[in-house]
Amino acid sequence: MRSRWEVRGYGSGVLFEPAFHVFQILFEASPGAAFDDQRQFGQIGLLRDVDEFLKERELGPDALDLGLGEFRKIVGKHRGAVKSVLMNQRLISGIGNIYADEILFRARIHPATQIARLNDTALTKLFRATHYVLERAITARANTNQIPKSWLLPHRGKGRKCPRCGKRLESATIGGRTAWFCPHCQKRPSKS
Repeated sequence: MRSRWEVRGYGSGVLFEPAFHVFQILFEASPGAAFDDQRQFGQIGLLRDVDEFLKERELGPDALDLGLGEFRKIVGKHRGAVKSVLMNQRLISGIGNIYADEILFRARIHPATQIARLNDTALTKLFRATHYVLERAITARANTNQIPKSWLLPHRGKGRKCPRCGKRLESATIGGRTAWFCPHCQKRPSKS
């Protein structure tokens, strides 16, 4: 359920036929490479100027390029549920639905918590969790088989249990997207 590049090396002996390929490059000496995009969210294009492309799309800075001060400044200017703010690509790019859930799980923040309610300590935890989760996901090449079992990701789904406390996970629609969380580990702050 993701977009990805699949590359087969020379002499792999594996016939290369991705299930949902959008774009495929074939080489004389090897089966080639393909962009596999099951949910059709991805795009391929040829760019003359990356900076111009980012400006036209009004994309925010990459989440991994931000320091703590910049992160606080960006999220501190906005209102809404923390999950929606994290996923707003115009503010911070690079955080999708499942990784927003994972970041919030690691930081122990309920996804519906209003961003304005987070104090400096919570924002620091959120920033650190963002970097940890994204860096680890990149190292695992977003392969769910290489994601730690202690993460929320392998446990998301109806009737599944929290890997931290063993209580039942819940879901809610936040900002038009399904959020999975543990109501015990990620308590929603009271409305005081």
